Amino acid sequence: ANERAIKVTAPTLFRSANERAIKVTAPNFELRPECEPTPPGPSDRIAGYAYHSCVIQTDTSVKCWGYNGFGGLGNGSTTNSATPVPVSGLTGAATVSTGGHHTCALILDGSIKCWGTNAYGQLGNGSKVDAAIPVFVSGLAGAVAVSAGNGFTCAIASDASVRCWGSNDHGQLGDGTMKARTAPYKVPLNEKVVY
Repeated sequence: ANERAIKVTAPTLFRSANERAIKVTAPNFELRPECEPTPPGPSDRIAGYAYHSCVIQTDTSVKCWGYNGFGGLGNGSTTNSATPVPVSGLTGAATVSTGGHHTCALILDGSIKCWGTNAYGQLGNGSKVDAAIPVFVSGLAGAVAVSAGNGFTCAIASDASVRCWGSNDHGQLGDGTMKARTAPYKVPLNEKVVY
């Protein structure tokens, strides 16, 4: 067997035995033959919340269905759909997460795109304007995970820090205030998180 480790010092994309793309972002990560990386699990490829559901297709595109009053299906409309519809212009999705009326996808390049209602800034693009098609989250590159909540979103950055944005009426952004944020805020943790 090949016992040579591959040292990764920058975000790198690998292919697993089943040909799925895998992004390794941790600095100085060593990929050993006995520890072959695995792609995100099934729970990262499908998401459902109160009003809509989404799934990543084998070609890394995303389809969503359900309530679409604020554009949470990402197909450029606000018409509900009882059958899956493609998210406009979205490819390269690694994971997907549905919030109350918005959806976010982690893209293989480490960016995050979100769509739907943006009343509290939960799309993370610096505005409070709804988007019926995906928009980039601003100021966050090299993300490794994303989770959409009810009016807010959080992500893990490649430096193992946590960033949150959107509604904060219960302190869910971890910034010590009750003020909404329209762009990612670094949560002040004493330690880095595991991802």
